[in-house]
Amino acid sequence: MTHRQWYEITDLSTDIMDPYSADCHYERILEDQGVIREDFMLDVYYKHGSDSIRGSLSYRHGQCDGIVVYVTTRGRDVVQEEPLVEELIDNNYAVAAFDPVEDFSRQVVNIFRVVSFAGLRRDLGTDAIYVWAEGSLAKAALAEALGDPRIRGLMLEEYDRGDEWSKALQAYGSRPLLKTSSASEAILWLKEVKE
Repeated sequence: MTHRQWYEITDLSTDIMDPYSADCHYERILEDQGVIREDFMLDVYYKHGSDSIRGSLSYRHGQCDGIVVYVTTRGRDVVQEEPLVEELIDNNYAVAAFDPVEDFSRQVVNIFRVVSFAGLRRDLGTDAIYVWAEGSLAKAALAEALGDPRIRGLMLEEYDRGDEWSKALQAYGSRPLLKTSSASEAILWLKEVKE
């Protein structure tokens, strides 16, 4: 059965882009083996224009240990293609992915609004956000958002010490960081970070 729910995001004071209003529309779909996929549309309104972002959130029925934001230029369909995503869901994590757009870095900032507002935290039973960044473009887009205190852990397939990225890591501070492309290693690391 498919049903639709509307959520309104009311507290955006901690977000980077300082919008003045936002609405999020979810379409919730229960899939095989208890996996729930929520396709969402988030509209964020600024004083000078607006953004829309489409994405999906996949998780098993029940409460989760955390939400992994999958930052990739391959778009939200990666959730149905990537073995890592399947392993994360099997290990009690929700995975959020979204469609890349022209202003990719701005959308990375916006994704934190989607996964951190009160209605979703209540449904999933967690406010722990982790990030998996795939490839150099996704990594560069993520740099603007790394100062967000809601990020509990960061996983990267690769990273260098270029000026822009060094500043981003400085903003991230001493929070947990893992360099890996291994799904099993990422799962073990997430369990350690949680403890």
